[in-house]
Amino acid sequence: MVQITEQYLKVLETIRNLPFNTGMNLLIQVLQGNESHPQINKSNLRNATNFGAFSDYTKEQLITLIKSMLEQGFIVYKELPTNRWIKVLDISDKGKQELRIPQGFTIKKEIKLEFNSEPVSDQEHKIINSLSFFMEQFNPEQSKAIISESPKLLCVAGAGSGKTTVLTKRIEFLCKFKSVNPKRVLAITFTKKAKQEMVDRLETLQIYNVHIETFNSFAEKIFQNHWNLIYKNQSHIITYKDRIKLVVQALKRINLSVSGVADIYFTAGQRKIKSQDKLLFSFVNDCFHVIDYYKTERQEINPFYEKMSQYKEKNNAKILHDVCQNILKLMKEQNYRDYCDQVKDAITIFENFPSLIPKYDHILVDEYQDVNAIQIELLKHLNAPNLFVVGDPRQAIFGWRGSRINYILDFNKDPDATTIVLKQNYRSHPNIVGLANKIVKNMNITTQESGRESHQFSSPETKLFNFERMDLEYDFVAREIARSSFENTEIFVLARTNKQLADLSQKLRDKNIPHILKTDETKAAEVKQGHVTLATIHSIKGLEAELVFVIGSNSLYFPCKVSDHPVIESLNLQNYDKMEEERRLFYVAVTRAKQQLYISYTGKSLTPFIDKESRKFLGGEEFVDPVAKLNRFTAKTKNESQIYAALREWRRKMSQVQQVPAYMVLNDKSIEELSQTLPLNKSDLHDIFGLGPRKIAQYGEEILRIVNS
Repeated sequence: MVQITEQYLKVLETIRNLPFNTGMNLLIQVLQGNESHPQINKSNLRNATNFGAFSDYTKEQLITLIKSMLEQGFIVYKELPTNRWIKVLDISDKGKQELRIPQGFTIKKEIKLEFNSEPVSDQEHKIINSLSFFMEQFNPEQSKAIISESPKLLCVAGAGSGKTTVLTKRIEFLCKFKSVNPKRVLAITFTKKAKQEMVDRLETLQIYNVHIETFNSFAEKIFQNHWNLIYKNQSHIITYKDRIKLVVQALKRINLSVSGVADIYFTAGQRKIKSQDKLLFSFVNDCFHVIDYYKTERQEINPFYEKMSQYKEKNNAKILHDVCQNILKLMKEQNYRDYCDQVKDAITIFENFPSLIPKYDHILVDEYQDVNAIQIELLKHLNAPNLFVVGDPRQAIFGWRGSRINYILDFNKDPDATTIVLKQNYRSHPNIVGLANKIVKNMNITTQESGRESHQFSSPETKLFNFERMDLEYDFVAREIARSSFENTEIFVLARTNKQLADLSQKLRDKNIPHILKTDETKAAEVKQGHVTLATIHSIKGLEAELVFVIGSNSLYFPCKVSDHPVIESLNLQNYDKMEEERRLFYVAVTRAKQQLYISYTGKSLTPFIDKESRKFLGGEEFVDPVAKLNRFTAKTKNESQIYAALREWRRKMSQVQQVPAYMVLNDKSIEELSQTLPLNKSDLHDIFGLGPRKIAQYGEEILRIVNS
């Protein structure tokens, strides 16, 4: 087979000669020659240039090729003339020149995230053995992370590896066995909830006076003690209501109203389907997205509109720029500060008054894969002699808000740093761990191993479900929740977008299933006793449940095709690989599950993050039609007695053949439940009284044949 890099000219020819521009997925279907694809038949693309020329190549290989051609400028994404929110592929001027005079092409090597874990030394073994009463519950890698004396220590902690316990235990070790003054220890968590959990754990261990903060709470304490050094007047943190008010005021300063900016900034289609309030909220979010980025990078807002080529987008970008500039002026005039200002102001105090920098012997940072530039700068100012950071590059999912995976990678490259990899997952069933490893296999990190045996799980199940329509998918989720043996508190339903959750929430309300919503806007919502948790993946990070549904697992949502506003997208503020971050997001979703993981999708296009290798961990794929099952329930009464009789007759014959009592084949209660519930598949049989894995394997197909005949 010819190397795929030698075939790039055929891709350029195909894009140039297609009758219309396509997205990446349809282009791949053309290149692979997928004659069954509905769009290919509908648009008669079987006659397209190079149709089927890449039939020997996998979808993943073609995605890598096309992404690399995009990165090197041979092809570009452009907006559809009829809908600027949809992007399609087109050949660039550079690509056209390449077709005329080929210069050659190579795929850029992917960054491989290699972490070499330092083994436990003989001296460390002695310390661990001497503290067996303190360390007995920990594996060797965890033990090393707890006691290591390295002044710069990176702990790469995969999902379910016990990182929070290790972090807390290290603080206990330092305070109890190394005589470190707790007041000289600073532990930084990423959320208020994680902060409170660590406070509670340390109090249980009778460790007091350790400084436990988030980046923002630490910075705000510094500011509140010394605000008068950099501000004339006391200020207050901005709320979302304040943001809306400031945007309206900023618009007035450039002679625009809310409705006026909506008419300019949004398309007619957007204005048609969204209310005036929702359009305003979107515009407010875009404004503060820009402001937060520049503050995080500690830069002034530059005239970013100048690099726009299209008049309409340039005009929109100019409006956005001017509104942002006026918001900053208004914030200063009205003594407002935002969350980025908290860290920025603490740094300003440290820069101008170095004597005010608090002294710590040890700083410990959780979720280090999510740090951004301004947080790194704060750590540099603190300059503690001992720095311990915990993170997992596989769970770096906040690039869109300024976090950068390269900080954890660069830490690993530091010759003075020690790296320890925690590879045992004590949360999830081995099948879930195996699936998760396959999802991020291209990252080349040491694969995780399950720290628990399969028999330690009471009812493990990892399955993939496909549905014809989204409402059927939601019906299925509601039905499975209702019949689950797990408490509602131990059930998560995870989705990529808030909209999916809102639709599912309505379905659960209709069926009186109690639940809470944790969206990107309501992350503070706590898991509630007796309630199922519906959450976006970004909002659920760090939590776990016995049963997890990952809904909408098709190529529309993973990777997410919901686009930012074209202006925000074209600004390209964050320099990160969106496709790989989407892959990591799917990994985070999967690794929330302990025992049961149900991945579901609608339509024919499964997410590319599940390939053939991954499917072996999913126990096959089922096409499910809950409506058909519902119809069966409504009609069951007239067939119930016939099925009951047929099952009893089958049991009688089977007991004679096997020469065992009839009840050992199937007891009366099992027959009664089978005739009442009418199971459709083997998954349903697990809910029938008296049917365990052995009987289902032995009799399952025959029982289903009788019930469904």
